[in-house]
Amino acid sequence: MGLIKMVLATLTCARTARALATTTDALLAGLAQRKAAFLGPGDDAARTVAVGNRAGDLDSIASALAVAHLTSGVALAQFARRDLALRRDASAALDFVSAGDALVFADDVSPAVAARRR
Repeated sequence: MGLIKMVLATLTCARTARALATTTDALLAGLAQRKAAFLGPGDDAARTVAVGNRAGDLDSIASALAVAHLTSGVALAQFARRDLALRRDASAALDFVSAGDALVFADDVSPAVAARRR
């Protein structure tokens, strides 16, 4: 009986992991689409920009991504993309979930984009 319970628990965990992965993929795809629209020339971009603190620590980046998802906005890191390597925990976490394309970095926002999004 114990073996059957272990097998069922393992299968349940595997199904849950697949469901979470699918949900995460969909969440990140939506954020990446809104990022592309925000940086693009059109007027149909998100109006909500979730901004993390300047330090760019992991909790700030994760919070910005979560708020951006909940508000159908975009997440902005207030530092250059090249500086992400200095934040090893954040870099590793973003790599682990493949979230790099979902985050707008300060150097992604050109003066023309900033003028359009005021």
